[in-house]
Amino acid sequence: MMDLKKLWKYNGTIYDKNFLIDVNPNSINRVNDPLNIIDARVIDIRSGLYLDLTALADHELNQVVSCKTPHKYAYDDIFPLHQTSLNGVEVWRPNLAISILVEEYKETSLVRKTHIDFDDFRTYIWNEKEEFFENSQN
Repeated sequence: MMDLKKLWKYNGTIYDKNFLIDVNPNSINRVNDPLNIIDARVIDIRSGLYLDLTALADHELNQVVSCKTPHKYAYDDIFPLHQTSLNGVEVWRPNLAISILVEEYKETSLVRKTHIDFDDFRTYIWNEKEEFFENSQN
């Protein structure tokens, strides 16, 4: 929550000439509200793609973290975070990102094994062992 509060001052600003930061004014409300589950969004104004941000609350007694929805995650699901790249930008992903996605959206959500980056027109292929998309030209 503390890091989300830091983001509030950037609400409505454009970062790096390409990304709009949009913070939900209701993000401080941690009650499960189906109309306000996303705390913030970073929108690529060139493509319209966006990244939803949801703050996690720490429940130290039972070693879980949770967001405003009924979702709860074990510490080991999230930590340690792993550094990766998303469209050429360094980002951090949860420890068990694939397992979390399969639990939330089922196995059929992960059927795409290739990705074309329209910024550099390179094709990326899913590396099953390392769990990331790698440049097919390497």
